[in-house]
Amino acid sequence: MKKFTKKFMKSFMESFMKLSIALVLTGTLVLSACARTEPQSSTDPSDSDLREQTARTLPRIRIERISVPRYMEDGETLLMYYETDNITLEGEGYEKAAQTVREKYHTTEEELFAQTEDALEEAREFYDDMYDVDGWFAPYTSSATVAGVCRLDERVLSLRNLTSVYRGGAHDDTGVWGDVIDLESGQSLALEDLAEDAPGFFDCLTEYVLERLDGRKEDLFEDYAPYVRENIKKAGWYLDGEGIVIVYVPYEIGPYASGNIEVSVPYDEVAEYMKPEYLPGDGACILALRENCETKLSLADGEYTVRWLGRMSAEGSREIDFGVNGGESLVEPFVTVQHAYVMQKPDGRSFLLFDIDWMSSDFETFVYELKDGTAVRTEDIWAALDGRNIALDEMGMQFTLNVFGTYFTDMPCAFTEEGKLEPEKEIYEIRPDREWQKLTTVKELPVTVDGRQTALPAGTSLYINATDDAGTAWFTTAEPSGAEAVSGEIHYERNEEYTLLVNGVSEWEYFETIPYSG
Repeated sequence: MKKFTKKFMKSFMESFMKLSIALVLTGTLVLSACARTEPQSSTDPSDSDLREQTARTLPRIRIERISVPRYMEDGETLLMYYETDNITLEGEGYEKAAQTVREKYHTTEEELFAQTEDALEEAREFYDDMYDVDGWFAPYTSSATVAGVCRLDERVLSLRNLTSVYRGGAHDDTGVWGDVIDLESGQSLALEDLAEDAPGFFDCLTEYVLERLDGRKEDLFEDYAPYVRENIKKAGWYLDGEGIVIVYVPYEIGPYASGNIEVSVPYDEVAEYMKPEYLPGDGACILALRENCETKLSLADGEYTVRWLGRMSAEGSREIDFGVNGGESLVEPFVTVQHAYVMQKPDGRSFLLFDIDWMSSDFETFVYELKDGTAVRTEDIWAALDGRNIALDEMGMQFTLNVFGTYFTDMPCAFTEEGKLEPEKEIYEIRPDREWQKLTTVKELPVTVDGRQTALPAGTSLYINATDDAGTAWFTTAEPSGAEAVSGEIHYERNEEYTLLVNGVSEWEYFETIPYSG
């Protein structure tokens, strides 16, 4: 099965993402006990071409996820689930890069559906075998998505991507891989394209990577060091705010249990060997930060060091220390920081954005302006940064809403000049996940359909598709295959105990169960 799965993953990525990439099979283990990043200017004011480039607005990245579920004949048992992200790059002066992005990261639902046809019969056979023996079934899945934009400036777009494939066995095969695009030429870069002095560059990379891996050699194969030396030019990689991130997939230098290993090589370690145009400049940018790093940044307002460190407390629990320029931590020690970015706007104003998880998928995002050597809070909002749809004036956000269940919703938020995040729509669309979000009524449920008040009878199954989080939820009934679904609105009020009431009756009296989390 393992051999077959690897073959499938390679075929899946070549046709599905249009990339000639060896797939990775992993969970994530980050080795980033990092030093510092000291961005260096890549702009010569005497160069008219570079002055023109510097004047450009950064491109806007838009990412849309599409998915294709395939069900058994009952219309309810999920047999297969395929998904991918379509990426669009928008902005004047970036036409070549936009074309490259479209060629590599665009597919249609029809094309995605065709991918499922190749394995549909095999999935049916797998279902029959698993259900007969174990009484349950794990659907086939294939996913190729963007984990986040890790660096965006006038010259570089760097993406960290994820793949996951399950076609039987004890676990799925997942992986991380990078893609770095030169926004001027429109070409995807190879690691050697960064080098001005290639021998010095690769020697420096090799020694730094081996130094970091030495502290984890008990998790690696005995011969990992020769492999690293012989294959450094072919290693997976991407760029972020800290440096060059070198990626090793399972079975390259360690067993599957060691996961996907990432080693961050700070820019200042290799700057003397790199082409200056690929070092972070002093202009507008969006830079992803890394945990277990103290990242030094040269911003228009001066030098800043952002620390994001995990440490063990005296009681043996893990604590987070997250701060700026040696100041006290901006977060409580027991929370988890999920994403962190530094964003510098064209006018030179710089902001630190990060989100924390209060241990139960209750995410809160904070924004601080970096000025006069300190961090001044400008915003906090109950949502998570999605790390994907990102621009200088707009951030993609993920809201967790509790309306007839707990649902994750995507919402673009304007990032204002004052450092505020303001939702751009009134309606929150709910991500479909039909395996868990179906509701079934146990009594008549008052609803509105086509503007008329009516009721759904007991035994009706439905899905919540959207909400304004202020009294209205939109639904669609889950009808058997071939039957016409009904769509409408459920109007509710929220009482002091945070329970929803429909016509004064608790939501818990209307449904068999409600999928709230936490």
